[in-house]
Amino acid sequence: WEAEEALGRGLVSGVKGVGRGLGLLRRPESAVRFASSMSSGGTVEAGLDPRTIISVHTSELSEARVQAFNNAFGTNYTPMNIADDASLRSLQVSGAQHYHASPVCKHFTKANRIQTADPNDLAIAQSVARDIREVRPPTVSIENVPRYAGYVMRKTGWVQDEKQVTAFYKMITKELDDGGYNWDISIVDAADYGAAQTRNRLIIRGIRKDLGELPPLPEKTGSTDWY
Repeated sequence: WEAEEALGRGLVSGVKGVGRGLGLLRRPESAVRFASSMSSGGTVEAGLDPRTIISVHTSELSEARVQAFNNAFGTNYTPMNIADDASLRSLQVSGAQHYHASPVCKHFTKANRIQTADPNDLAIAQSVARDIREVRPPTVSIENVPRYAGYVMRKTGWVQDEKQVTAFYKMITKELDDGGYNWDISIVDAADYGAAQTRNRLIIRGIRKDLGELPPLPEKTGSTDWY
């Protein structure tokens, strides 16, 4: 989905005649009601194919990304900042069939040698944990860099170093445990799914136990000429 997410970035960047059209698409009755937190102005929604989802909630840190979401999807509600009223957040998220979150990750990337967090990281993790705890959406997905969960690359492959597991990851996954979810965790390389770049991402998938088991991960699409 990284390749489609790149397309999404183009859709929300102000391309004339495209962004507003997404909000006017005819959607089938099977369209999924989708709530997101920190989806970078709607790039996640765009990558999932906007014809198959109906946005019921989004929250961001910056006003620019909030506006980008409105421009892209023609929403008739105001996407929220993470600091907005929690009760209204819960009301919007409660209508979702799927909840996705991409917490800020720049403080856990290789590019950030200091590897320190800031108050925004805590606020975002708390808001995601609260959404899961108070609403218990049917299905959940979380995306981030591997280091968010303490994963580091060794000669044998990806290994979870307990000393490097962030408190934010523990906070979110505790709500999945306490909320009665079946969940798993994977490290996925975007290049294995058609993206023209090697980009490893931590993917957490969850489904409420009363709804069944998690499906298998999609099969890899194979490498491209460059890979």
